Amino acid sequence: MSDVAIANPILNSPFDEPTRHWRFGDDGITDEVVDDRRVSSYFVPIAKAKAIAAKPELPLDGEWTRDRIKENAFINDVRQRVAQWRRAEWPGATPTTRRLLAYWTDEHRERKLFFCQVE
Repeated sequence: MSDVAIANPILNSPFDEPTRHWRFGDDGITDEVVDDRRVSSYFVPIAKAKAIAAKPELPLDGEWTRDRIKENAFINDVRQRVAQWRRAEWPGATPTTRRLLAYWTDEHRERKLFFCQVE
């Protein structure tokens, strides 16, 4: 695993769609910023042998490999379609849904919702 220490890991506002992320390399996270939303993916764990698992100080040591990262294609497709729908100002939405979305995303709203709440 990588030993990168990032002083300020927050790159995006919680109120806007993420536009940047930390790049993962062959050894784990890096200190390189990528100007794009991270694709949804997950890490496929492999259970350790019982003798090795008894050593809590090494839970994933030597286990980080790029081939164990699997993309969530369905989630990424939904994100893309929702973003297109949002940019087009919600075509096909009922008038009530359209008013709610406009209210929830109003930039002058006193208590703004986080981007993930609206998405």
